[in-house]
Amino acid sequence: LGTDGNTFFVIGTTQINLIDKSGWQSGAVIRLKFNGAITLKHNFAISGNFEPMDLAGAVDFAANANNFISFVYDSPSGTWYEVCRKV
Repeated sequence: LGTDGNTFFVIGTTQINLIDKSGWQSGAVIRLKFNGAITLKHNFAISGNFEPMDLAGAVDFAANANNFISFVYDSPSGTWYEVCRKV
């Protein structure tokens, strides 16, 4: 993620497993808007500064163009929790 706001446009089709926590504090909210089809993985294993997403229904999210998803970061648990999505 960038450092120029909290809404990010995701291009490409590479699966997203984790989100980098660098520069984010607990309670931060981010929004992702997708340019095409891409899969977000639910509860992937932590890797360094990259932490998992807790997705609705405990299942992966198959995003398509113009879908949005929002997360809130919880640093004590090391998790990005899904807040809402628009499909």
